[in-house]
Amino acid sequence: MRQVNSREIVLDMLLEILEEGKFSHTVLNQTLNKYQHLEKQERAFISRLCIGTVKRYLTLDYRINTVASLPVKKMKPLIRNLLRLSAYQILYMNQIPVSAVC
Repeated sequence: MRQVNSREIVLDMLLEILEEGKFSHTVLNQTLNKYQHLEKQERAFISRLCIGTVKRYLTLDYRINTVASLPVKKMKPLIRNLLRLSAYQILYMNQIPVSAVC
């Protein structure tokens, strides 16, 4: 069985929510049901990263735009959301070392 990557799961969730316009609570519930075999701590990490990124995506876009050579709006959806979740981890999740995010 393939090892589950929490950040990859969140990236897929962000694509559904921020790019396809699906409701965040629906996507979150479906994902947590699908991965109910994961430890409680891992599911909590997935929830916090997804909800936090969605909640702060406009602020994250602004911060990314200040350092990126290409505006966030013009980035490919996968890259845009990968940068958003990475920026959220660095800026708002203090217990995550930067080296683990990158």
